[in-house]
Amino acid sequence: MRFLSLLIAVMAAFPFVLRLSAGTPDCAVDAALEDARERHRRAELLAIGKELREIYAEFEHSEIPDLERSRRLAPIAARYENMLLQFPEDAETLVLYAKFLRDGGDDAGARELFEKALKIEPGWAVIYQQLAAIAAEQGDAVKALPLMRKAVEAEPGQAVYQVQLGELIAAFREKLLAGKVFETREELDFAMQNAFRAARSLMPRSLPAAMRYAESFYDVENPDWRAALDAWNVAEKIFEVFIKEGTNPAEQILMLESLELHRARACAELGRFDEAEKILGSVADERLIYSRENIRKIIFEKRKLFNNKEQSL
Repeated sequence: MRFLSLLIAVMAAFPFVLRLSAGTPDCAVDAALEDARERHRRAELLAIGKELREIYAEFEHSEIPDLERSRRLAPIAARYENMLLQFPEDAETLVLYAKFLRDGGDDAGARELFEKALKIEPGWAVIYQQLAAIAAEQGDAVKALPLMRKAVEAEPGQAVYQVQLGELIAAFREKLLAGKVFETREELDFAMQNAFRAARSLMPRSLPAAMRYAESFYDVENPDWRAALDAWNVAEKIFEVFIKEGTNPAEQILMLESLELHRARACAELGRFDEAEKILGSVADERLIYSRENIRKIIFEKRKLFNNKEQSL
């Protein structure tokens, strides 16, 4: 009876099916019905998504009690459940419903649906990424990392997965080392920076990607300060060439001076003290004075150590 009801609904929504003559080959009829069924599936998913966005927009701008939120979202869950009754092997529906459950805090239910979708579409990067996120949020970095790597392998051209891989390694370095996922800190640091470097390469005009790679030198055990300075130079160039004109003057000054601070820090670490001091002389924004003076302290201490070494020789 369910199939008959669906067929009637489909034929009503797509009248061209009725125009098929009695002499049409079975394969043509099957193809037409399958096409109509697919159109129905896509239309329903789009309608659910539209309704869900409208509900979330309302939640964002209104103080709504949790009970009322649950009541408003219950029909969405019911529509997804109905879709899975009609299309139990549809990976897209499984993934969208799983994301909906995650948004509602049901990670266990979401994980079950993601894993079912993965069996149907084992090459979907987003499924690995979502499973990795669930594992990471539960503190299981050892489980999350190979899943995130699978997402990167499935779509190596997606910078967002490279960034998330790098962030995962940076956030859980101690757990990953304790779990023997990486044998050494050097190996871990290389993997983390390699992910951020790949993201920068994939988004050569992205200032956030360039800055995150440059910032990663602060996260490693033994920074290559020459490479760090090069990375900050690239970030500053991106800002000046692609982004500067789109920002207001005050924000331009703040961003440029912030980048200059990082360049000064790298110069100080390299022993290029005069160059570092000259760069700091151009930093005047009051919001950056504390950071500027901290770098001056670094320069002072390193210069003193350098002079002591010179005297001992």
